[in-house]
Amino acid sequence: MPTVKALGIWRRSTAAPAVGAAVLFGLAVFAGPVRAADEPVLPLIALSTVGLPQPTDPFHLPQIDWRVDSDDDNTAVTNIDVTLDMSGISSFADVTPSTVCTGYTCEWKQPVLHFGAGGLAELAAKPGAEVGDSGTAVLSGTADGATLTPTTVKVTVGKVALVVNQLPKTEHSTPGDTLDAGITVSNTGQLPAAGADLELTTTLGLGFTRHFSNCVYRTKAVDKAFPSLADDALCHFAATLAPGTKYRLSAPLGLDVNNRALWDLVRYRVTVATGDAPTAAGHGPVLSLVPDGPALASDAVTADWKISTDNTADLVAGGDSARASVGDTVVVIASMRNEGPATVDVDALGTDGQLGVMVDIPKGTTAVKVPGNCGVWAGDGPAGSKPGAPRYVCEVDAPFKAGQVVRLPFTLRIDAGAPAVTEGLVRTTTVYGDEDLPFDPRHADDTAPLTVRVRGGATGSPSPDPSATGGTGSAGGTGGSARPDGQHGAAIPAVASSSTGGSGNDSGSLASTGNSGARPVAWSAATALAIGGAFFALARVRRTPAVDT
Repeated sequence: MPTVKALGIWRRSTAAPAVGAAVLFGLAVFAGPVRAADEPVLPLIALSTVGLPQPTDPFHLPQIDWRVDSDDDNTAVTNIDVTLDMSGISSFADVTPSTVCTGYTCEWKQPVLHFGAGGLAELAAKPGAEVGDSGTAVLSGTADGATLTPTTVKVTVGKVALVVNQLPKTEHSTPGDTLDAGITVSNTGQLPAAGADLELTTTLGLGFTRHFSNCVYRTKAVDKAFPSLADDALCHFAATLAPGTKYRLSAPLGLDVNNRALWDLVRYRVTVATGDAPTAAGHGPVLSLVPDGPALASDAVTADWKISTDNTADLVAGGDSARASVGDTVVVIASMRNEGPATVDVDALGTDGQLGVMVDIPKGTTAVKVPGNCGVWAGDGPAGSKPGAPRYVCEVDAPFKAGQVVRLPFTLRIDAGAPAVTEGLVRTTTVYGDEDLPFDPRHADDTAPLTVRVRGGATGSPSPDPSATGGTGSAGGTGGSARPDGQHGAAIPAVASSSTGGSGNDSGSLASTGNSGARPVAWSAATALAIGGAFFALARVRRTPAVDT
């Protein structure tokens, strides 16, 4: 399988084993000769070192994998012939026979090979091979119109396997607390590790109160796919970690619980040190690893410590008003803002309950364009994004920070027979219609009207249809204008019928998780329990809550 060029520190999904190995042991890139003007010089990329567990695990065989490196992965080489010579490890390793491997030689011949593609060979330690036995395999090749530079791979009987413990979830922390993370690192392999790197990243409600001289601290999102992660610390330990041994941190980390805390986590990851120590960011003491008994039976390279804080966040619905005539289209903006103090981060605990905004369309109007993150309400969740429905539910991305506002513009057509005053409703909720949000103690501002005054409309001011309320939330909230400049909706002149109605929607569509599961468990008193989820499903199903370990 192809290897990777670089390591993304945090990933929401667990990396594949072979990719993990590439991260642990590094990629070997050997410089080739000077590039000729008319013939590119392309390195063969492979793992620099491979460890062979003893005894062998037949379900997880180590691999030597390779690819052709280039700055342009959209191009290709032709008539490529790559050979892997493993005679140097024949005394202690077995090679899995395949269509390309015979004995200790593997050969790949391809008429066309795109850059980034390659091949692999599986191998295992021979029964009785001594831990520490070592040798090299050589990868070389030729191609039309290009020079392929060879590389070598060091193969050793035994492996280094660094893992971390899984910390239990912390309940009922309070803003102002300082917590200590009892993180341990174990070497469950057969070979010593020449140093380790431990990376810790916190969500917005947590921060590091102590700085150590062998750690680098950064305040920024590390993973764009998980913007909740904010403060990051990378600590380098130069000491050798013996096989079969567990190590604890020499001093408390010092994690501050701030006033934004509600649902948070610390994500921590260990890797074998592959380079020099990071440049220190401060002048504090040295954080070290202290032997602490036998290694834990764990396979977790990355773990999450989940923390629930007794805190609140007031979510306020925002309405809008507009004037228009029959046949016009008008834009009104529904909104929701977080008055804080807490950040609502449903992703931190990984459970069901994505925040949402429920929007009832005023009677006598038709939604001809809706925001792309809004779906037709189907009674228990969204069911696709299309115009013309009486009610929509819109997802709100996590984290939803204190002071943050989400604005949702709806384009409405004023239909014949519309009343002179017609009202819809905006409500704070989840994408599944849960209106009693346990972290929000104020309910008077959970709803707001969405009002359209129709020039020449029929007399009467109908309220929203009681059968379409979908919950027990109060309908008396005011919410205020959704617009930052305080202006209300503006009428748009009537347009041709071909650009209105169902065929005129360009709002996009909703993502789908494709999973099933259960609703979140009930909230215990004053406890911030998990309400979360990354996105809502077209298929109108719940996602399975993450299981705390």
